[in-house]
Amino acid sequence: MPELQPNNDRLASSQQSPGRGWLTISVLTFFALAASFLGGCGGGLEPAQLRLDEDACTYCRMAVSQRRFAAQAVQASRVDFFDDVGCLAAWIKEAPPPSATALYVADYRSGEWIPAENASYVRSQTIPSPMSYGIAAWTESRQAAEWAQEVEGRVLTWTQVVQEVQP
Repeated sequence: MPELQPNNDRLASSQQSPGRGWLTISVLTFFALAASFLGGCGGGLEPAQLRLDEDACTYCRMAVSQRRFAAQAVQASRVDFFDDVGCLAAWIKEAPPPSATALYVADYRSGEWIPAENASYVRSQTIPSPMSYGIAAWTESRQAAEWAQEVEGRVLTWTQVVQEVQP
């Protein structure tokens, strides 16, 4: 097997212009810090493709069968799906995920993925969610408020959902 030799070309050029190497290191450090900050907020992690009736809920182990109630937690190396917004909230309470986790919920009407902290939630005993948490997520707070009146429910924030759900 051939022995690998270090490439000293870069070292030689940085020795010729001493100030230039420090500038490069400073710029690279800035970008590394910016990337780690964004990564710590779940930044850049997109929702994964859900396969209805194939993907199982990480919390209750039931098949995810209704997109309108689905949720997911996305990390750089894994995705956890949930069949009910309440399962995601209970999972977070029992074992908080790393800060670099992006949480998504499906909009009740459209099924589109939205960041959990940006959604408005309706909770009602009349909402037939898969695990009976009775929670539905909405992109638009106005629509959530209107539907909450129809189903005799309450509008909640993500923080309130997590506080209210009992594992």
